[in-house]
Amino acid sequence: MTFEINDKARGARKNLTLPSSTSWDDLQDKVSKILNIHPGSLQLQYNFSNDKNNSLPFNLRSDEDYSEMRDQLRPFILPKILSNGRPSKSARKPVVVQLFNKDMEGVSGEKKGVKVSS
Repeated sequence: MTFEINDKARGARKNLTLPSSTSWDDLQDKVSKILNIHPGSLQLQYNFSNDKNNSLPFNLRSDEDYSEMRDQLRPFILPKILSNGRPSKSARKPVVVQLFNKDMEGVSGEKKGVKVSS
């Protein structure tokens, strides 16, 4: 997974590529370092880019939430299986996971965000 981490408060953007097998603790640690927030203070939430604009975000606060996010993302990454049993060769449109820290959204009116594309 490729993460595009946007920190609007500092006006910076960073790309981070991690395998989909990355553990929740590792992801939480890397995101907290980039956003310069203690891992225990993170209150992560996410939306998919194909969600409706007024959709409420999902919480991303535990290993279970992280596993659920990856499970929801899987159909957008893996090739579709055709009726003849073969995988589709058509290009998949990448889905971006927009990840942000809930606390930071309310403080400045701007989101500190992380975008993940696969």
